[in-house]
Amino acid sequence: IVDETATSTDVFRALLELGKIELEANKDYEAAIEYFDKAKNEMPGSAGPYYFLALTYSRMPGKKDKAVEYGEVFLEIEPNSRYADQIKTLIDRISAEKP
Repeated sequence: IVDETATSTDVFRALLELGKIELEANKDYEAAIEYFDKAKNEMPGSAGPYYFLALTYSRMPGKKDKAVEYGEVFLEIEPNSRYADQIKTLIDRISAEKP
């Protein structure tokens, strides 16, 4: 059922929530990425999808570079976010793992 009164913000939030369920509860990283990408396209310029994309890719073998890429975009958009330190730590940890 499609809610005709749903706003772009409603759709954005729903996509993020569905992505978080796939990420945390189901550990289905590919499905999570699909939802976060859709959220990113729904509200370009919003930092949230980039945050969750960074977290998701950081949990996937061989995808750490994507985690850094999305983490850096998140920090460009929201450098003073309460999650900025978490993403900086994530980027530093991934960078330290590189040979």
